Amino acid sequence: MAISRDGKKLYVNLTGPKEVGVVDLDTKKLIANWPIPEAETPNSMVLDEPNHRLFIATRKPPKFSYSTPIQEKS
Repeated sequence: MAISRDGKKLYVNLTGPKEVGVVDLDTKKLIANWPIPEAETPNSMVLDEPNHRLFIATRKPPKFSYSTPIQEKS
């Protein structure tokens, strides 16, 4: 999990559908999601807000990747 600097968004691993989800912490609703089909076991993530990237490390397979740019549903 990763929380935005302003504390309004939570980035989470959705292991069932192999996706990353973004939750609006004010409304408690999923506002974005995108697939990470190669990730059987997502492990950790780090948010790079200034560059709009989310780094994801997985255990299975052992891999390091990132998503750029982060886009959310409007």
